[in-house]
Formats: sequence, structure tokens, C-alpha cells
Amino acid sequence: MIKITYIFYLPIFVIFAIYNKEIINLITGGKYIEYGGALVMVFLFQILSAFQLPLGLVAQLNERAEIILYSRIFGIYNLIADIIMIRWWGVMGAVIATGTAILFKNIFIWWFVRKDASFKGMRKFFEILMSISILMAIIMFSIKILINIRGALQLFYIVLLISFTYLLFFKYFLNQKEKDVIINLLPSKITLQVQKLFL
Repeated sequence: MIKITYIFYLPIFVIFAIYNKEIINLITGGKYIEYGGALVMVFLFQILSAFQLPLGLVAQLNERAEIILYSRIFGIYNLIADIIMIRWWGVMGAVIATGTAILFKNIFIWWFVRKDASFKGMRKFFEILMSISILMAIIMFSIKILINIRGALQLFYIVLLISFTYLLFFKYFLNQKEKDVIINLLPSKITLQVQKLFL
């Protein structure tokens, strides 16, 4: 589950980090471009907290529901941080306050279930994932500088990049069981086509 989650989030983060203004411009017609940095931070905190769901499941399976209950204290931190940071940094402050609250909450839960929720054996996966993501970022940034693509063509290019990256990750970095989980979540009409690509 962690592998699937990070494969989903990391390419999106890379694309939004490089093309956040362009994507916002395409979606909103030029409005809210100044919030591009906040959007990138939202995705960054999503990546840092991507283990939240499996972590909560481990805590529940180990009958440690009280840990989840105690972790709600970070809601108080979130409220106080919002009041302080919004005054200083506006929307970015709200993003940082909420993102750090969720991150600290997850770290708090993980500390008490770390024996059953280790990342052992995941180092190679993360090294490969980070290497490909960095290469992907360099390629996209170079294309952004060298080639002036705008409008619908730009949107097509971004969608094409996302699709190619996901196909690459899914085909070569997931085992058969993980591929089956993804395929079972897809609509039946496209399952056969996806199986041809994945298997």
C-alpha cells in the first residue's frame, strides 16, 4: 500500500512543483496563480504523510486505538499554529500549520507501533523512485525552458507525462499482487487494456 501511494503522489508532486502556475492558469483562467507555491506545499505534505492510512490500520489491528485518540492533541497545535502562521504568511501559513500537524500526528502514532510498522526492505524502492523522479524533474524543467508550450497543447503534454510516468512505475516497480490491487480498482471496460500494459 505504501509503494502504491508513493508511486501515485511523487510524480504528481514533481509535475506540480515545475508546472504549478501553468496548471492553475489552465484550470482557473489566470486566477489564483499566486497560490502556486501553496499548492506545491500541499502536495509535499501529502507525500510526507502518505503512510497515514496503513499506519492507522496497524494501530487498530494492534488494538492501540488509544494512541490514535491521544494523537488528536495535534489538533490543538493545528489551531494555534493556524492563528499564528496565517497572520504571518496567509494561505501558505495555513498550509504549513495543517501539514505539520498531520505529519507530527503520524510520527507520534508511528513511534508507538514502529515495531510492526517498519520501512524495512523499502530502501531500494525509495532510492529508485527518487532517482527516476529527479530525472523526470530535470527533463521537464529542461523542456519548460527550451520549448514554449501553451494552452491545450500544454495540457496535453502534462497529461502525457503523467500517463507515461505512471505506466513506467506500475509496470516495473510493483509486484504482481500490487498490480492486481490496482487493476481491480479500475472500471471493467479498461481492465483488459491495462492488463496488457501491466503484465
